[in-house]
Order: sequence, then structure tokens, then C-alpha cells
Amino acid sequence: MMCTGLEEGSVITLLDAVAAEPVEEPLTPRELEILAMVSEGLTSKRIARRLGIAFSTVRTHLERTRSKLGARSRAEAVARAVRTGQLQIDGELAEHMTR
Repeated sequence: MMCTGLEEGSVITLLDAVAAEPVEEPLTPRELEILAMVSEGLTSKRIARRLGIAFSTVRTHLERTRSKLGARSRAEAVARAVRTGQLQIDGELAEHMTR
């Protein structure tokens, strides 16, 4: 699985920094759908095209997702969602996240 924007080993470092805290407000199905696409390495622009929605709508969903998860970046949001059990991903990235 491709994870753009991260250097080798940075996923593990990021995950080590993420505490498995319960989320007060669960993510919506659309937020989870967009976050899954982020985990695949898609840009916000490509996500918008794939879903047939405006770029600004994707940006809003990601801002709300980061806020709900207490994340400062897209990568941290993915990591927190996986750690809290809200997002399940397959492949090489998932192996790193469960270590």
C-alpha cells in the first residue's frame, strides 16, 4: 500500500506517539470513507473527483476528522483512527500500525 508524504520509518514513529484514547465523537461514515482514501495515498483533489464532491467539502471533512481525533495531520488522523479501531486498513501499512 502506498503512503505518500511520509519517509521510511516515520509511520512507526508517528504511531508510537499516538495514544490509544477513546474518541468522544465517532467519525461519520463519510469521514471514514475519506480517511480510508487518505490512507491509500490519495490527495484531497483526487478524493473529491472520485466521490463527485467539491474539494472544499473534502477539506471540511478532513478538518472535522482531525479535530475529532485530536490529530495535527492527515497521517496522524489515519494512525489515531486505526489505533482506536474506527478504521481498518489492509496491507503493509496495517502491519506497521499493529506493532
